[in-house]
Amino acid sequence: MSEKETKFNPEAESNLTVNEYERFGGHVREIIGGPAKINAPAFRQEEENGYPQRYVSDIEYTAPNGNKISLATLVPRNWIVTTTEQGDVFIADIALRRIVYGQRHDTSVFSPASPKGYTSPFSPEITDVIKFEEKYKELIPEGHFVHQNEPIPAAESKGFFMRLLHEIGHAEIFDGMSQEEREEFARRGGQVLSKRPKDYSSKDRDEYENVIMNNERGAWQWALLKLEELRAQGIDLAPEFSTKEEMLAGIEGNLKNHAIYAEGSPPEKLINSLITAKYLDVK
Repeated sequence: MSEKETKFNPEAESNLTVNEYERFGGHVREIIGGPAKINAPAFRQEEENGYPQRYVSDIEYTAPNGNKISLATLVPRNWIVTTTEQGDVFIADIALRRIVYGQRHDTSVFSPASPKGYTSPFSPEITDVIKFEEKYKELIPEGHFVHQNEPIPAAESKGFFMRLLHEIGHAEIFDGMSQEEREEFARRGGQVLSKRPKDYSSKDRDEYENVIMNNERGAWQWALLKLEELRAQGIDLAPEFSTKEEMLAGIEGNLKNHAIYAEGSPPEKLINSLITAKYLDVK
């Protein structure tokens, strides 16, 4: 077994829980280990707020054609993966080299009363799932929450593996930086994210575009190219999407949600980069 084929968290082999899900003709076997223990203030704060995490030992996927893959082969070897009962969370934490995902797909949604509408990634029939209510309230004070259906397991939701690949893309991009580039990215990103969006100056919005949005587009590009690479090997992690255009529509919604802080940042920039990378044909 090579280094890239090791488990996400080989130290978390006790108290294993195996969850199995059927998703769009494929099968997911999620192997969860014991409680995650990370010596960092931010992590302890999450636990105090009621969101304890568990290590993920591996996620094994069997595609509709029977081909299999271990998601541990795609995650950088020095990163860990954890999961939380908190709903609809997908995070790549560069400070702790940790990818976090929620155990359920939360269908509580934010309904803007203003003309602006933001679609959820991969769920065009509802508005954006909100993780930072106060930030949206600052931008759209008239908005309100709508609770729809009961949450479903995240692994059964549309776009689950695409969102995981997106976070892995963040990890790969960060690990591909030099130490100086990592420090600069963390410094600039931390500065702009520490401010309230309503207080952004023109310079802050430019910085959000150049640092945060460029990183978001890069992670989506990595995810799409990795998906295409795996499909060429007979492993389709996203059989729920019949066309590239359908998938890009969900990604466009995600980028628009990020871009509200920058007041712009058109998703066309991602489209152009994908054409350059030969993921999309020039029409």
